[in-house]
Amino acid sequence: MSAAGFQVRTVTEWAATTTPTRDLRDSTTQSLAVHLDTMGATAVAPELIEAIAALLHGGHSTDGYGVIRVVFGPDDCGQTETIALIATLLDQQSHTISLVVTPQDADGLAKQLQNWLPEARHRIVALGYSEITEHAVIWVVNAQLLSDHLLPKLKDSPNSIARVGLVVWWRLHDYSGVMAANLWAITRRLHRLLRVYGRDDLRTLVLLHTAVADAQKGDFVRRLLPHAELKDPKTRTYIELYHPQRLSLHIVQAKSPQAPPHQYLLLSAAAVSVAGHWPTAINLPDFITADEFGQFCGQTAYAGTIGEQLLPNADQAAVRLVHIRPADVLALANLLGQGRRVAGGINHYHIAIMPPANPYVAYLLESLANTQYFTTSRRLICAKSCPAIIKRHLLLGLNELPDTRDGLLQNALWEREMVDETLSLLANQDKLSRMEVRYLDDNNRLALDFEYRSRDAPDDQYSPLDTIGLKLINVRERAGGGKEVGIRLRVDPERLLMMAYPGRIFMDQGQRYRINEWSALDAVEKSGELECRQEGQSRATWRCYTSLLYDLKPLSGSSEVAIGKQGRLLRLAVSLVYQEEVTGRIEWTCDPCQYWLDKPQRSYISAIANRPFKTRAIILRLMAPPSDTNALPSLCQALCHVLPVHLGVEEDALAVVSLNGENTINGEEVFGIAMVDLYPGGIGVVEAVSDDDALWLHILQSTCAWLENCPVETLQNHPIAFAAGTDRPPYPLAALKVLRQIL
Repeated sequence: MSAAGFQVRTVTEWAATTTPTRDLRDSTTQSLAVHLDTMGATAVAPELIEAIAALLHGGHSTDGYGVIRVVFGPDDCGQTETIALIATLLDQQSHTISLVVTPQDADGLAKQLQNWLPEARHRIVALGYSEITEHAVIWVVNAQLLSDHLLPKLKDSPNSIARVGLVVWWRLHDYSGVMAANLWAITRRLHRLLRVYGRDDLRTLVLLHTAVADAQKGDFVRRLLPHAELKDPKTRTYIELYHPQRLSLHIVQAKSPQAPPHQYLLLSAAAVSVAGHWPTAINLPDFITADEFGQFCGQTAYAGTIGEQLLPNADQAAVRLVHIRPADVLALANLLGQGRRVAGGINHYHIAIMPPANPYVAYLLESLANTQYFTTSRRLICAKSCPAIIKRHLLLGLNELPDTRDGLLQNALWEREMVDETLSLLANQDKLSRMEVRYLDDNNRLALDFEYRSRDAPDDQYSPLDTIGLKLINVRERAGGGKEVGIRLRVDPERLLMMAYPGRIFMDQGQRYRINEWSALDAVEKSGELECRQEGQSRATWRCYTSLLYDLKPLSGSSEVAIGKQGRLLRLAVSLVYQEEVTGRIEWTCDPCQYWLDKPQRSYISAIANRPFKTRAIILRLMAPPSDTNALPSLCQALCHVLPVHLGVEEDALAVVSLNGENTINGEEVFGIAMVDLYPGGIGVVEAVSDDDALWLHILQSTCAWLENCPVETLQNHPIAFAAGTDRPPYPLAALKVLRQIL
């Protein structure tokens, strides 16, 4: 690497740990282990084998949803192998289909499963917007397609539902935030159909990271899935973290702008690794297009093309090159440390990380030199109180299967008041029909209720899981000026300026697009669409905006709580009205590893303000205003880097706003910071974490430690802080002074 013009700096090294010995004394688990050996699956975690055995022979559930097992474990400890095995066994025993639901990339997961079942490759199907493949042994589907396409199809095909014998929720931890708010309803829609038309011996397997277990204590999973049996500790399995090879973690940089021969540092490093005869795998970041990667793979190196020599799975590699997302850094050990098979006799595994764009992430990686693993994990957010999401999925669910009010409450676990309000609203809009029904309740008494049925067929356009409403604005690519074009992005009207501001660059299906310039909010809302075009340059954009808060009121039952040093900080959950004004955008190279290509560039536009909407926020209030007027804005700019690491919500789902006395609560001026939920009505972030004082103190302490080690120019030159601060650069020392006073 050094000879090729790269600087490789070792951050930390972890000695190989002994593979845990666990005798599989039960004949069932021994038989499964033999099957896995026959498949060529080695180093499968014994805890996982035991969980699969318990799932296969766990008897019947008591809640009507089937037997369930939740496995907390690191990546690459045998998940794909065991799914392939259990799907094969269920197909042989009862000719059932295994439904695997993934957050994204159903095609990629299907290919991984096909590697373990080469003889049944054609029966492992990644579902698309086409007819259901009945001959399959495994259906792989992403969560959005499950909601938009598969569930409406299954409602008309009870025989297909009856063939589902196993449901697998793949990487459940990736559904945090607004995706979890949608998935919470989708899981209940699926299991309503399975409960009515499905099998009595249905099984459910849930897979997520070990790091989640300590932080969430099971609450995240229990909220996302309707199974009452999740309260039983016997349903949960925890896989010990280990790495059977010596593992070195490196930061890879180019020594000079002329060094990398490829457009991206990641690809340049991968080409050098392949040319050096190293078994190499890469994690492709989302800012590299499919065309760019295809051109790279077609180039020659060593004994053939690069694409032929890159390994499809990291578990066979000796070198792995990755970009670390802010959302993944605290789960680094889960991502990198488990289940490595010795490749070609190499017993030293190398992880090469490209310099992260987020300077706080870079600081955390450097801190690994002084600690074995991170001592905390990202707090996942599972919300279920968003009225818009309830409205969306009640309509979809009642179109799939009519139900009574009591049935909805029992199956969906929505709040009674919110269900009543939503049903009444939809009935008044003539979207529902209702019919009186009589039945005997649990006490054998006659009870009256109404059965509700959706009048309208749901919109056949897809509803992305990062949206909440029924009426969305489409961003279209008009190829050659014609009308037959694809929708590349859909956004909630209230979030138009956050997700589709003029000139924004975004990715869709492996292609990069830029939204056309626009200025008239009324015209866009009236037409219901914007236009975009393909973008060839590898660039990223951030909106420049100012936030306005109105009508701050404490939430019902919420009162100020003193936290921090001598109670100098007050925490309060509030409702408010939020408005945002966009004044421009900042553009920067998509590959921050090659920062010398250009500096962040700001483009100004005529100010555009979104429609004000009601939402919720967490207020951290100072007892007295800071002496330096730069302190609170600078703290907000720093938290824009920190919060995506510690909270399981998207970067554009929260706004961090300084309160400088212009707003009042109960007649008192407020100085402090507000973390505002940027979804209309709120998706439940405030309710999920507002009263977790230990979490907020940890976030502030981590911010303080970072700023103490962060050069001023690093923060002031970064586009995230620059965009959030309008025309005011951040002053880390001013923010530090406030943090030291309250901590």
